[in-house]
Formats: sequence, structure tokens, C-alpha cells
Amino acid sequence: MAEMDARARSMSDLVEKSAFVADDSCYKPKNIMVTGGAGFIASHVCILLAKKYPQFKIVNFDRLDYCSCLANLDEIKDYPNYKFVQGNICS
Repeated sequence: MAEMDARARSMSDLVEKSAFVADDSCYKPKNIMVTGGAGFIASHVCILLAKKYPQFKIVNFDRLDYCSCLANLDEIKDYPNYKFVQGNICS
């Protein structure tokens, strides 16, 4: 148990000293891209983001495959901070 505590402390020290850890108090995104946003879970993520953060542009990128449903997004389709883009990230 003590070994795990020591390991956890050394990891937290490493993270605190790391140059790659950014201070996110100054970071403010302007755009948020959601891939697969017409699916069940991601469509609810898009709805939440568009409603809760009107200052950010929400871009929903989806291939519209068999499991996609644009009807899930009807309530935000006319929001000024929301945009749907149909496409395939593999092409």
C-alpha cells in the first residue's frame, strides 16, 4: 500500500513539473468539433454543448451511417452556434 502511495505521489510530482501540462485557466476554445454527432450519445453531447455554451461554435461532423439519426438534432439545427457537416474522416 505504501509503495502505491509513493508511486502516486511521484506521478503527481511528474505531472506538476511537466512542460506539457498547460494551464487551462487561460485556454478558451472558439470551436468544438464533434465527430459522429448524429449518433445517440454524441447527438446529446452536441445538444448540451450548443445550449450550454452559446459563445462557442459547435461543428458536428458525421458520415450518416446506419446508426445515425439527424432527427435527434432537430432542436438545435437552427441555433446560430451549431453547424452539421456530412463527411467521412477516412476519405
